[in-house]
Amino acid sequence: MGVLTTLGQVPPYGGFTVLREVSQHTNIKLSQVAEDILKYAQGAAPPEVLVGEAA
Repeated sequence: MGVLTTLGQVPPYGGFTVLREVSQHTNIKLSQVAEDILKYAQGAAPPEVLVGEAA
């Protein structure tokens, strides 16, 4: 959630909501969404399925 707050300008109280919504919309487990976001923060490309959710 800290990565979302820093990179995505999501308020701290909204981080879990964002993770949950992306998980539900993409049918990817919440823990995997969180892991992918951490990898992105470390320089990896985001998974293609998550790129569409950011729009």
